[in-house]
Amino acid sequence: LKSSEVTPQIGLEYARLALEAEFPPGIVNVVTGQGDVGRALVEHPGVDMITFTGGTKTGRNIAKAAGARGVPVVLELGGKSPNVVFADANLEHALHGVMAGIFHNAGQ
Repeated sequence: LKSSEVTPQIGLEYARLALEAEFPPGIVNVVTGQGDVGRALVEHPGVDMITFTGGTKTGRNIAKAAGARGVPVVLELGGKSPNVVFADANLEHALHGVMAGIFHNAGQ
């Protein structure tokens, strides 16, 4: 696991929880750092699958590297909770649906 360089503490918290849950050594591995650390993981021959949540530009670079290596990749890219609201929609209902879709299960 490599957390965002903006929020590295979450990855370290996952590692702490794994230790607390007595996961066997090596099941959860956490590294921190900038994009060069993520790039090293994506390109490392010991990494058999890549998942990434973040920006489209970085996701494209990861997809290209994963494709060159022939490893599976799962990408969640772009904006947060995109929605399509059609011209004939009830805007009040659409607004409430969009807000519920974004925040209902977010844990705030």
